[in-house]
Amino acid sequence: MPAGFIIIAGNNIFANNFEIIRTKITKPILIPEITYDYNLVEESCPDVVNAIEDGLREPTYVVEDLTLNITKGKDGYTVDSQKMDGLIKEVLIA
Repeated sequence: MPAGFIIIAGNNIFANNFEIIRTKITKPILIPEITYDYNLVEESCPDVVNAIEDGLREPTYVVEDLTLNITKGKDGYTVDSQKMDGLIKEVLIA
């Protein structure tokens, strides 16, 4: 249960109201708990690379009937999922 609800969780309305007023005056420090799925970050990095114009393109090939189609890749930027993880944590905690 979030800390904000724990502060005023009770069955006595007078005690709850007193606690709300006391909380407004003393302003307790509430530290949010931040969680996210690192696997989602890891899965999103290739999508980001494909979305940017200067992203790395791997060479590909497709066989259709008796025809082999080869698409040339190109050098470009990639997204490091570990660095992205660090940046996300840095921004969320700051």
